[in-house]
Amino acid sequence: MKNLETDQQNLQTKYTNIEKEKKNVEAVLQKARDQIKTFEKEKKEFQEKYTEMEKQKMKIDTDLTTTRDQVKKFEKEKEELQRKYYGMKKENKSLATDLKITRDKMSELEKSSEGLVAKCNDFENENKTLHKGLNAATNTDRVLDMRSIQLDSEKPHPIIVQTEVGNSRYERDLRILLVGHCGHGKSATGNTLLGQEAFPTRRAWLWMRQSVTQSTQIKVANRFGRTIHIVDTPGFFDNSHDDSFVYSELRKCIDLTFPGFNAICFVMKPDRITQEVNGTFDMFLSFFGEGVDDFAFVVLTYMGNEDVKNKYLESDDIKKNPKLQQLIKRCQGKVLIIDNNKYIPQNEKQTMARRIINKIGEENSKRTKSYFTMK
Repeated sequence: MKNLETDQQNLQTKYTNIEKEKKNVEAVLQKARDQIKTFEKEKKEFQEKYTEMEKQKMKIDTDLTTTRDQVKKFEKEKEELQRKYYGMKKENKSLATDLKITRDKMSELEKSSEGLVAKCNDFENENKTLHKGLNAATNTDRVLDMRSIQLDSEKPHPIIVQTEVGNSRYERDLRILLVGHCGHGKSATGNTLLGQEAFPTRRAWLWMRQSVTQSTQIKVANRFGRTIHIVDTPGFFDNSHDDSFVYSELRKCIDLTFPGFNAICFVMKPDRITQEVNGTFDMFLSFFGEGVDDFAFVVLTYMGNEDVKNKYLESDDIKKNPKLQQLIKRCQGKVLIIDNNKYIPQNEKQTMARRIINKIGEENSKRTKSYFTMK
């Protein structure tokens, strides 16, 4: 009996120890479960980060490919620009040499001309006297011509063709008034239309900053079956002229294009069109008044290709310049182009001049009278 109790106590002790070990095992197991949960959470976060990094890697690869393509493109453009730069450098050296030679010649001419100034003054005085007599004769001629025009107007309106507009001298002649700012190619355009170096151009006076044309001038040439009169005006707002000078020159424009001009051409370089330039053209249109729009043209210089012109007219440069849009609209969309660059072959310049002359003649043929007169 005593042994039985002892065995029972031993069993009770073992059971107690087993229970303790069970609790320890459960605690260890719970700890392991917690660690597994933590690990699973960390694994999930790691997978998310890995996925995000894969996306970033793909984006970086794409950007890298794009960058490489851009680098290749830039390298090609760089090579092209370098070729152009070296070409321009050579051309610039040649121009610098020509400029130096021209300046040296000008210095020699200035020295040699000092003794001629007095003679020129004498000739000028004689010329004024002769000019008065010539003006009197011219006025008589104009009166006779006006009478001729009045008689012609009583006849049926002449049929207008490309090379001859009618029987009247003033209808056969083509009188073109050129308006523009200094440096836009106005005088050079006149030379191209006349087919000769009739007007001095800025290229010949590179070191001068003022307008080459100091007063309104007229030059005449026979081309394309017409007698072409080109009236070149000064850059009115380039030299801070007062109002009296401006209106005096405007009156001279009217006299030189008597009995009226067939076209008033607003000459402008596309990359130098400012609000001031547009203001000059507005002043001319306002001065001549009603009906001048029918004879107004925009002439874009440094441009010899119709496709280039069409792209320019659809570009943002036009959209951002409402004044220019308004001018083109007032000119009824009549936009002409010309490239007066000295490197352009003469036959190409002749083609451009013919195109402009024909276009003016074509537009004149749509009017009751082929030239504009102020009312």
